[in-house]
Amino acid sequence: MRIVIQGSELTVMLKADRDLTTQEIVMGHQLSTGNFEALFVSDEETVDEYDIVTPSSTETKTRPVPEYVQVEVMCPTCGYQGRPTTRYGNTYTKCPSCDARLHNKPAADHFGEKDKAGNYYHAYELLRPRNGGLTQEEQELLEQMQSAD
Repeated sequence: MRIVIQGSELTVMLKADRDLTTQEIVMGHQLSTGNFEALFVSDEETVDEYDIVTPSSTETKTRPVPEYVQVEVMCPTCGYQGRPTTRYGNTYTKCPSCDARLHNKPAADHFGEKDKAGNYYHAYELLRPRNGGLTQEEQELLEQMQSAD
């Protein structure tokens, strides 16, 4: 394995006959940037299992997350505005009016937190295809525009 990390003043090359650990890679980054903040917990310190939140967990120590959460929806396709519910962890919400798939963005600073109105997600724009291509509606519009030429 070979990794080159370039900082503003120093370049570090890490070369090993095995896979490097995350800690070793971060130490190389710290050396190249000069930022030596402690990023790892020592073996003596313990981490409370409830402080670690994984995407699959639906509950934290301080606040439980319900299975279904409120979403603020403003559909760009049909103009629907409302606050339906969706399962926590979904990447999209279907518009109740036209069934368009709308991308779920966090309503607060992070996923799993709700905003002042009680929304866990904001769904304002259409879900983009995974391959980065055009949505079905965009493809149809493009074909119409090309046929008009």
